[in-house]
Amino acid sequence: MITWIQIVLQKHHKPVFMVLLVAIVIAFVFTIGQVPFLGDRNRSWDNAKEFYGYDLSNESVRSNLQTLAVYDAILGNKNLRTQQQLTQLMLRQAYLLSLARELGIGQISEAELKEYVQSAPAFRNAAGGFDAAAWKRFIDERGRMSEDALSYVISQNALADKVEKLLGGPGYLPLSYIENQYKKYYGKWDFAIAALSFENFNPEIKVEPAELEKFFKENAEAYRIGDGAVLETVFFPSVKYAASVPAPTNAEISAFYGSNMRKYATQKDGKPYVPALSEIADKVKADALADAALRAAAKAAENLAISIYDSGVKMGSAELKKLVADSKAEVKKLPLIRKTDSELPKGVEISIAQVGMGLDEKTFFSDPIPSENGVTVVILAEKVPSYLPKLADVKAKVEADYKLSQKRKLFSERASTLDKALQSAKDEKSFEKIARESGAKVSDYKDYVIATARPDNASYAVYSAAASELPKLAPGKISPLQTIAGDGYILFAAKFTPPAMDASNKDLAEMRANAERSFAEISAGGIVAEMISKESAAAAPAESE
Repeated sequence: MITWIQIVLQKHHKPVFMVLLVAIVIAFVFTIGQVPFLGDRNRSWDNAKEFYGYDLSNESVRSNLQTLAVYDAILGNKNLRTQQQLTQLMLRQAYLLSLARELGIGQISEAELKEYVQSAPAFRNAAGGFDAAAWKRFIDERGRMSEDALSYVISQNALADKVEKLLGGPGYLPLSYIENQYKKYYGKWDFAIAALSFENFNPEIKVEPAELEKFFKENAEAYRIGDGAVLETVFFPSVKYAASVPAPTNAEISAFYGSNMRKYATQKDGKPYVPALSEIADKVKADALADAALRAAAKAAENLAISIYDSGVKMGSAELKKLVADSKAEVKKLPLIRKTDSELPKGVEISIAQVGMGLDEKTFFSDPIPSENGVTVVILAEKVPSYLPKLADVKAKVEADYKLSQKRKLFSERASTLDKALQSAKDEKSFEKIARESGAKVSDYKDYVIATARPDNASYAVYSAAASELPKLAPGKISPLQTIAGDGYILFAAKFTPPAMDASNKDLAEMRANAERSFAEISAGGIVAEMISKESAAAAPAESE
């Protein structure tokens, strides 16, 4: 079941970063894969000791490390799937920056910073070079984060990257190893590939009540209805404060224009053009007023959050309701939401649900959450526990899952049978004959070069299987079964023609550089992981504390 929580993690990154960076409204939609649910902070750090000079019990320290970690993931196209992965990345940055101080490396040079940015995977174009347009979009769409703040974050991450490379060393590898790899990836292959399609495999599957009941019991947790929450939103619309905010002075308008020039950039005669303040004075004035109104709304929301904290009121108490009423904000009670809901109730914003699900009876109100037209404080009205449903309530889902499970089992058996049959093939002709008789689709490839292949969606599975298995095969040999995207693939290597070897070959030199860099990174990664583990054990609070 695809839940709204998964949708948040997969597609809607702006709310996550609003929670993470609090006062920053990120307008750039990052495409780094999943970002972990940050509503659950690491509460074990509340009483933690120092970690390489970083006080992990300090909220601002954690926030800074989170920001460094997230931007490192963004620039590196790192696929963060869990809170644990984000935590590990935070600790990595802390250790490396600590080591930089110990080594007396206070900062990086402009050339090193430029190299770090231009080599970042997030800013590479299709040819592997630096994409200046992607970098400009990243800068332009940074939201409310100042250039100084962004520069600090990227510089700190570049410094950490420099120290990690020092740890890894040069990463020397024997030339004979590189040349052998070069031959396999730049040589020409003739091969046949047998493909068994899972989608086209449709065996008849009968569902017996007893088997369905057994399947449900064995997989009951998969059907658990997740815990939920009833939330209240306390919204401070910026328009409400527009009338009370003093009109900006000319100096303030000029300063606002200077800080937001990129916002007004356009194209003129095919070139970037930023109009002078005099040309757009009314628009800039209106924007400056709207910004001031939003800041006033944020201040009012912050005052409410502080008053709730300082008063020590309890969740759901009359005293809490009075504080909310006194704020004269717009209060709205939302319908019950659960983590396992396939979609949110109508009118419930993902950003609000994301924050609200991270609240509990102790921490029952959120920090102010900014948006384009106001600021919201989320309050937990009720926490609802999860429960296991009866089979009758989820029978359609269970039956579909049972059939899919049985189909996978039968497909695996068929693929295994095909694999055993093909291993007996003596040549390409017999390989293809056995494969077709077994219901597999056979394709032939001539002069296939792994390194220069440019697969599209339709041919990616073939490329993946070829890149994985051909370098391991000698002509006349057959690969073991490979499962890619659910389908089964087996290759027969018919012929191999090695490339001409030239010591001045640029591709060979680049392959050697990349291999040595990867070897160094693996070495550095092992050192960093070991040091994090050692310090984490030392920093963990004792059980008696």
